[in-house]
Amino acid sequence: MSKDILSKRQRRKNARKRLRKIKRELPRSAFITKIVFSLLQLSILIILVASIVNMFLKPDDIEHSIFHVGLCVIGLVTINIPAFIQRKFKIYIPSILQLVAVLLIYAHFILGEIFRAYDHLAWFDKTLHALNGLAFSLLGFSMVNILNNSYDHHKRLSPFFVSLFSFCFSLAASYVWELLEFSIDSIFGINMQRWQDGLVGAGSGVNAYTQGTGLIDTMIDMLVMLAGGAFVSVIGYISLKTKKDLFNKLLLHRIADYEIARKKAIEENNIELLMAIEDVHNEDIYSLNEDQAAQKPIADETAKSP
Repeated sequence: MSKDILSKRQRRKNARKRLRKIKRELPRSAFITKIVFSLLQLSILIILVASIVNMFLKPDDIEHSIFHVGLCVIGLVTINIPAFIQRKFKIYIPSILQLVAVLLIYAHFILGEIFRAYDHLAWFDKTLHALNGLAFSLLGFSMVNILNNSYDHHKRLSPFFVSLFSFCFSLAASYVWELLEFSIDSIFGINMQRWQDGLVGAGSGVNAYTQGTGLIDTMIDMLVMLAGGAFVSVIGYISLKTKKDLFNKLLLHRIADYEIARKKAIEENNIELLMAIEDVHNEDIYSLNEDQAAQKPIADETAKSP
């Protein structure tokens, strides 16, 4: 085995030691996120199993059971998307943002749709839309921030454009969400946009129409998301303009160059980001070592052949 591989293994060993030290200093929010994530996943699995059992115990109500099974499966998939993005694309997602995303997904699919919180709690729908506006605006802000950090200071975008993009991204997300709700209502005949509430008929023949309170509900949803997006955009603009990191620890970071990313995390005193960087770096080293170890026997055979 070459000295290069040995040195890399030693580096990985040292990195793991540093990682253990970092984990001891990890903020409490990261542990809370892991615990909450595990509990939510467990509860979704329990509801999934209960829905499957209910399909056999109550065949008359099989449509609702199938619907609940589908929601649980979608919930399990989407709840793991943040972790998948972080590992696959080497993008650091702060634990607080992960926690908010996971709770929003759970609140919508499980609490809202299965336990019908949308029907029983008047504030539930608007609260989720407001938080969605905040989250999507932060996501848009993070995307431009990642691009800004990829270039030198001469090519960076202005604070106004970054904030404007963040706001527009939140608006676009709210529009797409309402389109999804409309599509689901149209295909499955359910009532996500509240179009079935307070139905009023008018006209006759080809001019007849049926209208409920769906338009009001949709517009209020979009206004609430707009308010959330505007709030983040304004705070982000002030943060960039005054060069104060008002919510820098809530933004996504791209872990591309190890040394640069590690230096940035240390400068920001962001232990959680530093741990994510070390994790990605260790995985890269491990993959490289495996590739080199696999290629070594081939190289030996080639050298032995006449």
